[in-house]
Amino acid sequence: MRAFGIFCPFLIAVPAFAQVEPARIGCFIDPQQQLREVHGTAGNFIVSGPLRRGVLAAVCTESLTIIKTDNNIEANGVVYAAPPGPAAIDPDGLVCYTDGSCVRFGNAPAKPPAQDPVTAEGAFLVAGNRRIELPSEILAIEYLGPGWLRVRLAGGSQAAFSRERASAYMLPATSLAGAERRTARSAEVLRVEALRRQVQARGATR
Repeated sequence: MRAFGIFCPFLIAVPAFAQVEPARIGCFIDPQQQLREVHGTAGNFIVSGPLRRGVLAAVCTESLTIIKTDNNIEANGVVYAAPPGPAAIDPDGLVCYTDGSCVRFGNAPAKPPAQDPVTAEGAFLVAGNRRIELPSEILAIEYLGPGWLRVRLAGGSQAAFSRERASAYMLPATSLAGAERRTARSAEVLRVEALRRQVQARGATR
């Protein structure tokens, strides 16, 4: 009976430990406009299956999850009507639509400290004085989550760059990764990129 009293709490606790999920690092939109999340730690990632379809823009931070679909904007699970089409979403919660209007979700954060730019030179990721060679040419560098950037590579693979460690880690392949090879860019995508630059410029002047 005494031994049972020792081991019983352990047996009860096992299911609780089994339910612990890896922390969310961020999210991204795959080529089929499906939202996927990235969980785990540096070098040990899990990419979720599609969580939402028809996603035009999205940002995931520690306190905000903002998702733009054609006629709606969703912030932390609450859905609001929004102008049709894509939007530029800043990690601080500022959303700007293609009609020129903007709205903020959440409280305006304090201006973050300046960070070294991360750029691409062919297959090299350049961060400060570091040059990190990746398996293929870098197509784009995008926000993934707090402290993380998503690096899209030619051929459909992708990596996650940690600002804290100044290191890049390959992300697991998804079943639709090959669609990244498509190079056609719509006028809507170009407008969103212009909006994103405007949002970044506004952030620099705050």
